[in-house]
Amino acid sequence: MTDDINERRLEETTCKNSHLQDLYMIGKILENVPIGIIIQDVEGRDILANVRAEEILGIDRERIAIRRYDSEEWDARDRDGRPKNRDDLVAERVRRTGEPVLDEEVVIQRPDGSDVTLLVNAAPITDEDGSYGGLIYAFEDITQRILTEKELAAHKERLQELVEARTAELEEANRSLASEIEERRLRGKELQILTEQMRAFSQRMETVREEEKARFAARIHDTFEQSLAVLKMQVKSLERSMPDDQKSGDELERIYTTLDGFLDEIQGVTEELMPRILSDAGLVAAMEWQMKDLHRRTGIDTYVQSDLGGIVISEALSTFIYRVFQEAIQNMVQHSRALRAEALLSIEDGFLTLSIIDNDRGISRAELANPESLGLLWMKERAKHFGGSVEISERPRKGTEVILRIPISSV
Repeated sequence: MTDDINERRLEETTCKNSHLQDLYMIGKILENVPIGIIIQDVEGRDILANVRAEEILGIDRERIAIRRYDSEEWDARDRDGRPKNRDDLVAERVRRTGEPVLDEEVVIQRPDGSDVTLLVNAAPITDEDGSYGGLIYAFEDITQRILTEKELAAHKERLQELVEARTAELEEANRSLASEIEERRLRGKELQILTEQMRAFSQRMETVREEEKARFAARIHDTFEQSLAVLKMQVKSLERSMPDDQKSGDELERIYTTLDGFLDEIQGVTEELMPRILSDAGLVAAMEWQMKDLHRRTGIDTYVQSDLGGIVISEALSTFIYRVFQEAIQNMVQHSRALRAEALLSIEDGFLTLSIIDNDRGISRAELANPESLGLLWMKERAKHFGGSVEISERPRKGTEVILRIPISSV
């Protein structure tokens, strides 16, 4: 008999120790969860709370354990501030129905007087026989979320007001725009006529400029270049009349060098203004001469190829093509480290095409769009007079190509 009693006591002690150990492990787990947890017994007393519950509710675990779920100190309210009566409390509903309560919003007052909004989930704890044995609360602080929602709602309302105001402004702007479009349509023909007049004026200005260049180049040739040539002949004649012992000095050599330098400079200016070879030998010969001069000055390898198929180009167009050619070569020298330059003049698909190609970066599209690139702007606008176009094609690791296209009908 005594053995049976001792055996039952041992079983009760082991069971009790196991139960205490389970509660200890549960407590350890609850301390590490990010939400508030409170376990309530069958009498409605809070017998276990974790650290997060203390932080959210603003009171320590000892004071939580003193309060019952229906204590007036909780000051439980809904989101709109209406007090919750006893039957509406989460714990009472779980006790009454034996069913969980999910996602219930409850506002309570902390001891410091501040309000906190909780999102509460509660579930019953049942004994082995299925009877009610308490419940477990799980709750989180959604105060900031609620404030954010209110702010978003206010912003949304304000945004709606702004949208309505902006819509009214746009409607008024659309009415004004429609009126302006109608006015512009009526003025369109006038603007078109003005544009044509401006292009005609630009063409006349270009013609006058080329004529003035030719006149100025002829004047330089007929005055300065010839005068320097005569002066050089006079110095030669003076040298022949000098005694031999005076001819050996360096003075005469310096005079000849200076005169030759003047002559070269004047010839260069004359050729730049209006190369005689363009009028004497034609466009292709002028391009070849320009390329040879480029090679002489810079060491860049040059190449010119032409296949016009017997087409005769007008003087005005030849001069324009040559100017585009000069501008492209000048840009290449300024912006590039090219070692080779090619010029191809041909007939392609009904167009007279001039291509100037270098094997370095040439000039980029950004530089072409630069308002200070007046030479390139001139090329594009002048090409329009002949119904043509000027394009720049960047070829990665292969250089840059400037392409002038003029319809055969404009040649």
